[in-house]
Amino acid sequence: MFSCWAYKFNRLNKVNDRALVLTKDNYLLKMDPVKKYKTLLKVPLTDVSSISISTDSPLVIVHLNGQNDFVLALRSPRYAEFINLKQSDASDFRYKC
Repeated sequence: MFSCWAYKFNRLNKVNDRALVLTKDNYLLKMDPVKKYKTLLKVPLTDVSSISISTDSPLVIVHLNGQNDFVLALRSPRYAEFINLKQSDASDFRYKC
């Protein structure tokens, strides 16, 4: 349903290339393009508690229930499409700007 390139930031501000995929069967995938798109994280959308979005940049923080959050900078102007797609799929999501 949605995919884009992103930069992932860790807690030490190290940056890695990632691919972000939102699937039809309601999973959010974080994949490594360097390792032939190996799936690094597969999260059901029910485990995503909220998404925080920066108003100044394409920075997105995905907050997960019971897991570490992950911080991404989407490398595409399509982040608004990601937000709209996600809102239409799950009405119980909370968005913070």
